[in-house]
Amino acid sequence: MHRAATGSGYLTGLLPSGTTSPNGSSDALALYFSLNGNGYQLAIRKTGASAVYAANVLATNVTQFIVVKYAFNPGTGDDGVSLFINPTPGGSEPAVPDASQTGGTDAVNLQNLYLKSSAGYDTWNFDTLRVGTTWADVTPAVDDTGSHEPRITEASAGPDGIVLRGTNGATSGVYQVLSSTNVAAPLAQWPAIATNHFDAGDNFACTNPLLLSEPQRFYRLLRGNVVTPPPTAPAILGQPTWAKTNWLKTSY
Repeated sequence: MHRAATGSGYLTGLLPSGTTSPNGSSDALALYFSLNGNGYQLAIRKTGASAVYAANVLATNVTQFIVVKYAFNPGTGDDGVSLFINPTPGGSEPAVPDASQTGGTDAVNLQNLYLKSSAGYDTWNFDTLRVGTTWADVTPAVDDTGSHEPRITEASAGPDGIVLRGTNGATSGVYQVLSSTNVAAPLAQWPAIATNHFDAGDNFACTNPLLLSEPQRFYRLLRGNVVTPPPTAPAILGQPTWAKTNWLKTSY
């Protein structure tokens, strides 16, 4: 990910099953950022504990490879969270993370991933998100994302709203972007906010306006259905021709 931002706050994290609203301090795992001179720092935080910042000061507008980890351990308050900044893809997990933490409240399970946007955050771009149960799952030596189903690859916030981009579609194939304020809602309750065709490169882009009344919104991608062609104005395709007609008048 990379950023050109002002302010500070929390960006992304993991939530337990049944929890859909991120809250920073009470999230099972949260990734924070804070300005530091002309750059910024990242921090990791576990439920109920204070954020622990990595020493690395990162430059703005530079792509960063970030890995966060939640380790389940038997006991109370001993689950651990770790932050790794720019580890080597395809390599082993570093023995010492850039920031780590234990204590606080342990999570029962983790099922939801969120991206946070707020005033003062400016623009963050996430070009790839991976979730796995092993280090190798999320740090492959070769980017394997191109071999899977169509997906959303980038989410960013700008003046016009949330911009979503994706790939792995079929050229000229139909897609729909669905959105809901409730991540647990059935698919039938996710209305389509955009319906279009993948471009010649099998990609798509969609912008959804932000509504201040909505604290959060979730997105998913659906292939199929039919795109209705937009209406077109009538047009004269050729000059009219005239034919002579003889009328016969009859009386009864």
